[in-house]
Order: sequence, then structure tokens, then C-alpha cells
Amino acid sequence: MHRMRFRLIIEQPHCIFVFIGLIWGLFMLAATPPFAGCDEPNHFYRAFQVAEGRFLPVKKDNLLGGNMPASLIHTVQNAIPGDMPGNEDRKQNLDNVIKLIHLPLNVRDRQFVSFHNTAVYSPITYLPQYFAINIGKLFDASPIALFYAARAANLIFWLVMVFFAIKTAPYLKWILALLALTPMAMFQASVLSSDGVVNGLAFLFVAQVLKHGLSTKQIDPASWVMLAIHASLLAIAKYGYAPMVFFIFYIPVQRFKSIGHYGRALALFLLISLIPAGLWLWVIKTQYFVALRPDAASAISFSGQIQFILHHPFSYAMVLLRTYYFYFNDIMVQFIGVLGSLDTELHHVVIITYVNMLFFFGVNANNESISLPIRQRLIAFGALLLGVIGMSTASYVAYNPVGSDMVRVLQGRYFIPFAPLAFLLFKNNKVHLIENRTLLGAILACYCSYVAVHTSLTLIQRYYLT
Repeated sequence: MHRMRFRLIIEQPHCIFVFIGLIWGLFMLAATPPFAGCDEPNHFYRAFQVAEGRFLPVKKDNLLGGNMPASLIHTVQNAIPGDMPGNEDRKQNLDNVIKLIHLPLNVRDRQFVSFHNTAVYSPITYLPQYFAINIGKLFDASPIALFYAARAANLIFWLVMVFFAIKTAPYLKWILALLALTPMAMFQASVLSSDGVVNGLAFLFVAQVLKHGLSTKQIDPASWVMLAIHASLLAIAKYGYAPMVFFIFYIPVQRFKSIGHYGRALALFLLISLIPAGLWLWVIKTQYFVALRPDAASAISFSGQIQFILHHPFSYAMVLLRTYYFYFNDIMVQFIGVLGSLDTELHHVVIITYVNMLFFFGVNANNESISLPIRQRLIAFGALLLGVIGMSTASYVAYNPVGSDMVRVLQGRYFIPFAPLAFLLFKNNKVHLIENRTLLGAILACYCSYVAVHTSLTLIQRYYLT
């Protein structure tokens, strides 16, 4: 009986994911010092602002931010040594956190604080934290307790979304689980970040499109509208990922009553999915130039960069090619795992083996007896290409001087939402290295467990061991 239960679990990628992801995620949530994640202080400020129902940032002296309780600012400034990010010799002192446990919130005593980069993020990005912080406030939780509650909400949302994504997808199940268990994806889900929500929405959206694309039944209007709303949440969460909504063309016309019905349904889908993101972008555009690094604000222009791209499309194409030529290796390493404030790189053996495992599962465990027409492959490639260009352009416009020769603020974690689309290109029915699902599950579980242990030890060494 126990052996049968074990086989039932080990043969299901969504079960492997949620089991390893929950244990590993909770450990990273607790072991990673407060505000040690990338831009985590600013994410905390923005999440608290959204939780109070203040969806737009406050502008003061050409800066964007908000009026935060002084206790929040005190918590951010004292939870870890100020020079620890980027400095491997500085370690966490647990006494710093213990002293903050009983610090009262006191929402009446406020100060303005700038969090320029996250201030313009959509409230959708902080939906799990919205509930966690407000529930914590009902129990008079301290700022540090609210912070950990927000981290936990981010992790739970990620686990639930990816669990259903893997379970929903008619294929790509193994590769979805492996992508979701990369150290980078798990770390971003375990700290207070916007990436957990964005990545979870993206994975589930891709899975739903794959499901409807394979089904022989016609799509009912309610399911179509819900899919459009899902795409809208993804697009508005981070407008750089808005091009992913065009993956909807993956669903063939045969799933609709007629070509005319198909055309009307697509028009409705694009309106529902893109207009809210456009409206949010329009609202923040007039303030966007200050949501940058203050020392670079004078050289960066939102409208100026857009004009450069429109008037010099060939030059911009060369900017993108040059960027990926020079930074491809760095992007791949960061995609697998450069944790903390981009100051904790995993051992090169983990990076290399994880890339090989992705290739192995992408080719071998993708051979379900489901043929993928060339049209759908081209649509997947087109959506992937549009997504990468859109995300790169968002970074180029926001963080680079006008006419810069490369996109210099480009991190590997930005590519996690697009990754499932890339593996659709490997879909085949010919490669059969391993067909035994129990063996595949055992390989996935054992390897990801090894990576989880290695990553956990790396975090302990980075933050606690001299």
C-alpha cells in the first residue's frame, strides 16, 4: 500500500513540486535575513502602501514613495546590517530581528520614504501581501511580523498557482516543475517580491492556453472571459510581460463556432487583457521618470528613449543583439540562481547540471503522444520573441540613458515567465531516453532535493557563518 502511494506521488510532477517547494520555500523564507532579497525593502514599503488602499504613490520633491509608519522605516533600517547586501563578509545578527518582534506598528507616526522603483508597480503585484498585511494588522502584529506574513503569502500564492499550472497543463508538466524549482524561482517566491505573483500568473496562463489548445471541445464564453481576465492580471502586474497575452493565438480556430466568432472572441480578449495595462501605464507615465535611480534620472528619459527606439529601429535591434551576445552567460547563471541582492551565486556545478537537466527533461519528458503543428510552434516562438523584446524594452526605457548601446539592467529572473514557451519548441514524439514515469519522477525529486540542500547550505554560509 505504501509503495503504491509512493509511486502515485513520484509519478505526478505537481506532487513533487508542492512537496519540495513547500519545505524548501519555508526554509528559505526563514533563513534569508529580512530585506536581504533584491529590492526587498522597497517591495515591503509598496506592499504596505497597497495594503492601506493607497494604490498610487506619493510624489515629493521629485521623488516617488509614500508616507510610511516610522516603525516600518525603523524595522527596515535595523533588521540587518546596512552594509550586508553586496558584502559577503557581513553576517546577520539574529538579535537585530529579536529586538523588533515587539515593536508596535503605530500607524499615526509617519515619515515620507522614497521607494522609487517599486512605487509604480501595479497593486495586482501585491495582492497576496495585501491580505497578509491586513490580517496581521487585525492582531496588532509588529512590522517585522507583517513582513514575514507578506513573505509567507507570496510563497503560498506561488505554490498554489504553479501546482494548478502543472496539474492543468496537458503536456510540459515535468519541465514546468523543474522550471518552478530553480533556485532563483524558489528564492523569489520565498522573499517579499513581485516576481512570485508574476511568475505564478504566467505559468498558469500558459497551462490554461495549452489545455484549451488541445481540447476538442468548443470554448464556452465564461471560460474565455476568465482567461482574458487572467491575461489582464498578468499584463497589468508588469507591463513588460504584456506581450505574453498574444500566446492566446495558440488556441486554434476549431475551438470556436466559426471564423467570425473566433475573430470577435479574439478582439474581446485583447481588449480585456490589454486596456487595463495600458490605462495603468498611462496613469504612471507622467511620474515615471522619477521612479528611477536618483543619480541616473538626469540621463534617463521615458519619452526620449521611446522616440529613440521608434526613429532608430535598426539601431535598437543592434542594441538587443549586442546585449544578449555580451550578457547571455550572465543571464543564464542568474536564471538558475544568483540569490540575495544578486550577491550570492551558487556553485558552478549546480548551474551547469541544472541547465543540462532542463535540456534533458525538455527533450525526453516532452514526448507525450501529442503532435504539435508547425503553426502552434511558430505562435509559441512568436509569443516568446515578443515577450523577450517587450521585457528588454521595458528595462531599456526605465533604467538606461537615451541611446545606450546595451540594455544594462537585465537580470536572469526576468526570463522565468517566458521559459515554458521556449520548451514548446522542443516538443517531440521521437526522443525516448526514459519512458518510465516512476524513474523520471525519482530523477526529478532526487536532483531537486540535492539542489535545495545545496542552496540552503549556501544561504546559511552566506548570512550566518564566518
